[in-house]
Amino acid sequence: MDLVSTQAWFQKKLLHKPSATKAYYVNDRNESEVTKEGCKALRQLMISLRYIAIALIVVAFIFPIYWMILTSIKPSHEVIAYPPVFFSSHPTLDGYAEAIAARGGLVFKNSLIIAGFTTVAALACMAIIPVIVLVVTSQRYLVRGLTLGAIK
Repeated sequence: MDLVSTQAWFQKKLLHKPSATKAYYVNDRNESEVTKEGCKALRQLMISLRYIAIALIVVAFIFPIYWMILTSIKPSHEVIAYPPVFFSSHPTLDGYAEAIAARGGLVFKNSLIIAGFTTVAALACMAIIPVIVLVVTSQRYLVRGLTLGAIK
């Protein structure tokens, strides 16, 4: 390219004003045009895919709870049916009545005791972790010779 054609090329590029609806991206090899509508459509597609992924994750976490509750109210022939029954045609609470009658409520009492201790232990662990983090991180910051967690 000679000097005259180079100047003409630069003037063309400098005088070219893109329209309000288009954005231009220039790289070393070629010049490509991307419309704002295309960017907007891509953004909407990404948001839609994100919501679909969130919905799939929620279903994956909720389905076992649904299945457990549904199985507890199914008649015994539907529990062992193949293929599995996703919606019970005759829901019943007979399984609960049998469990209470067979052991006199001992099963529920044991379950409540175990669930109660598990809940208390989990809450204690969740409460102690921030305290440990505070003590460990506060060792860096001294306040009048004392740290927030221990005497120095």
